[in-house]
Amino acid sequence: MPRFDRLRLSHKFTILGIIALLMSAFPTALYYHHTAPLIGTAEREARGVTPLVALQEVVRLTQQHRGVSAGMLGGNSVLAGKWPATRDALEKAIQATDAGLKAASASTRIESAWAAHKQRWNTLAQAVAAKQLNPAESSARHTQLIAGLLALNTNLLDDYALSLDPKADSHALIMGSFVSAPGLAEKLGQLRAQGTGFLATGNLPPESRVS
Repeated sequence: MPRFDRLRLSHKFTILGIIALLMSAFPTALYYHHTAPLIGTAEREARGVTPLVALQEVVRLTQQHRGVSAGMLGGNSVLAGKWPATRDALEKAIQATDAGLKAASASTRIESAWAAHKQRWNTLAQAVAAKQLNPAESSARHTQLIAGLLALNTNLLDDYALSLDPKADSHALIMGSFVSAPGLAEKLGQLRAQGTGFLATGNLPPESRVS
C-alpha cells in the first residue's frame, strides 16, 4: 500500500485506531445491550434493601411489643415497666422505615399501605396504653398488624425486583432472609405472646390447651 506508506506515523496510528474502534463497537454494543437490564435490576434491588431491612425491624419490634403488652395487660409489673421503652423503640423503627421508603422512591401503592399500617399501630398503641384490651385481644390485634406488615414486605420484594432475582443462589438467600425467616419468627412470636399472657394472668383457658 504505497499511499499508506507515505503517510505520517501519527496518521497511520490514527487510521489503525479508527479501524480498531469500529471493530470493537459492535461487540461492545451487544455486551451493553445484554448487561444494561442486569445493571438496572441490580440498582433497583439495591434501592429496595434499605426499606426492607427497616421494615424487618418494625416487624421484630412489633412482635416484641405484642409479648410485652400481653404481660402488662395481664398484670405483670415487670413487663409493664418495659413497655414504654419497647413502644419508643418501635416508634423509632417506624421513622426509619419512613425515611427508607422516601429514599427509595416507593410507589404510591406501597406508601398508601404503609400509612394504613401506621394508623393501625397508633390506634393499637393507644388502646394498650389505656389498658382497654385484655391480653388475648391485644395479641390478636398485634398479630393482624404483623400479618399486614409481612404482606407489605412481600409487595416491597416485588416492587424492587428482589423476588425475581435471576441468580438461583442469591434468590434463595433473599427469599430465606426476607420471607421464610420472618414467617418462622412470627409463628414462634405468636406462641411466645400467648404464653406470656397465660403466665401473667395465671390462667390457661381450656380452648387454649393442647394435648
